Amino acid sequence: MKVLFLCFTPYHIKVSNWLSKNRYNKFERTIILSSFTCIDKDRLYSFVPENLYDSSYYYHLNYKISEVIKKPIKYKRIYMEELFDFLENVDKINPDHIVYFSDNPIPYQKLFNKMKIKGKKLVFVEEGTAIYLNEYKFSVKEKWQFYIRKLLFNDKESRLFYHGRGGYEDIVILREPDLFNSEAEKIRISSEEFKEIILNSIKINFNIEKESSLFCPGYTTYNKSIRNKIYEEIFDYYYKSRKNLYVKLHPAEKEINQIRSLIKEYEPYVKFIDKLNITSEDIIYDSNIKEVISDFSSILINAYYLRKDIYLTSYANMLKKKYGVQINFSCSIFDKLFLEGKIKSFGGY
Repeated sequence: MKVLFLCFTPYHIKVSNWLSKNRYNKFERTIILSSFTCIDKDRLYSFVPENLYDSSYYYHLNYKISEVIKKPIKYKRIYMEELFDFLENVDKINPDHIVYFSDNPIPYQKLFNKMKIKGKKLVFVEEGTAIYLNEYKFSVKEKWQFYIRKLLFNDKESRLFYHGRGGYEDIVILREPDLFNSEAEKIRISSEEFKEIILNSIKINFNIEKESSLFCPGYTTYNKSIRNKIYEEIFDYYYKSRKNLYVKLHPAEKEINQIRSLIKEYEPYVKFIDKLNITSEDIIYDSNIKEVISDFSSILINAYYLRKDIYLTSYANMLKKKYGVQINFSCSIFDKLFLEGKIKSFGGY
């Protein structure tokens, strides 16, 4: 049997590595990396162990709408050539199972439509809270970007739907099967298995101070001014309390330098972690980390499954109540942990 893994974040790769070693180790395995979240090729490859996969490939497959509009002929040609190469290569690989973490990208949708006709098994794997969304309201910007891509590339098949609702999956691998509505076969990832996924990673000594907190903001789209005010309020709290706060940004974050400049104002208690070959989950497993702070990022959920002795704090309510940020989705697993008191609100909101 042949198995193909489709990944575009470090976390996808880490889970694929574990699946490759533990569930698909007797089969021929191929991994294809892409850049749908703008994470560069070298950084993605830094998470792929040598000799784990029989073959690996990279296809960018992600072009900014602004670039495409400025030079539509150039980028349409580049995109169509790469898309053709991607689809043709998968045909040559001829996988029996395709393991994927998102069904939204247009290239994936085109591939899945082809593979379903051929009777291939599509295996959808949880990548975080997105799989547990109860609802999601697309912004006007998200809608027009999607339909411009369809228009530019003569795409008639792809659909606009929120994460995991494409209906392609034959098998779903996830932590909370009861919270995801699907007719597919469901395979639960246990807490112990999830820990194995993280512990399988490269071991790095972080030199974390005792009794420290970890700040992991999600890759959000709300107003930058509000973002800075939130960060300043959080940084100021830990600075004045003389508590150590380590900051690990989302791998797709583009404004790293601006945020680093902000952090410098609150040194030495607020510290920036600049290692690119690790994820937030790697740091959480350090016993010196006693608290994780985020908005509505899946990092809070992951921390809950990794360690029962860690304090989880969210500033999502502060975003909504103090700054009037409209959250255009709700998430069953996040809401569940809030109601159970597992996640607390920052600032008493």
